[in-house]
Amino acid sequence: MEDEDYIREQISDLIDKQDDIDEDQYPEVPVEDMPDGVKEEIERFKQLDDEQRDPQILLYWLLGGRGTPPYKMSKEESEYESESDGEEYCGNCEYAYYSNETGELICSQIRGKIDWEGWCKLWDYSEPDDVLQQYYEDN
Repeated sequence: MEDEDYIREQISDLIDKQDDIDEDQYPEVPVEDMPDGVKEEIERFKQLDDEQRDPQILLYWLLGGRGTPPYKMSKEESEYESESDGEEYCGNCEYAYYSNETGELICSQIRGKIDWEGWCKLWDYSEPDDVLQQYYEDN
């Protein structure tokens, strides 16, 4: 629990420092250059109260902390299949993770729920962490 508190404190400090960044040094990306939904998600993130926002990182928020955003790669583009042909499968992929928010296995690279046994062309090996392993055992 101490580690978790320390991490939250560090993230909170980083968020506070973001307010001090010179906007001329980092101008805003024009809205028309942002993928659909990004600007709205950033604004939604900014509207969270401090208690909700401090332990979250904006990138995590955008990549699926609340589900899977529409600007990730589609399953068709990634050539996703619900069953793999071998030892390469979503359950041992670097990009698969369990969403506490939705209770589903999702991917940081493609939209929507994925299957433990699924596969796509983005597959990259990673030993399943304890959370993913528990998800597999429960499902």
